[in-house]
Amino acid sequence: QNFSRSYLHHLFKIGEMLGSRLNTLHNLFFYKQIMLEAAEAIKNNNHIFNIEFDCLTEVTVYEGNFNKFREIAAERTDLCKLYIRGLETTLLNLIEKDAMRSHLNASEKYLCLKNDIPNIENLIQLNQIANYLNITPIQLSRIRKNINNSKN
Repeated sequence: QNFSRSYLHHLFKIGEMLGSRLNTLHNLFFYKQIMLEAAEAIKNNNHIFNIEFDCLTEVTVYEGNFNKFREIAAERTDLCKLYIRGLETTLLNLIEKDAMRSHLNASEKYLCLKNDIPNIENLIQLNQIANYLNITPIQLSRIRKNINNSKN
């Protein structure tokens, strides 16, 4: 069933739990579609992976030949299961985090982000933080101002 964006916004604004449930269902469908498309592309060997990550903390990057990995995984079911489990764990973590934060307003999401990465403003531009929170940079500026005023 389709719901208008204004109706969903209304549900979030009044704190109705249905809004969070509908948002979670939408996100689950979205993640499922991405995984199905990726699986189909890999199955047909019709894929080009060019993934770029911006990391906020120190990381270790591993590089390898994905086609060679697939050949080895096809012969070794334990490696294939490990790979699938890794994908499932990553997807479930994304879904859980999204579901937990779907009922929060922008200020609360910002505070959660600050709790996860306390010095985030020193690591990336504020417009990128606003984009991540799905708000405008002006809204983020107001949120930060309100938080700073409440501390004083």
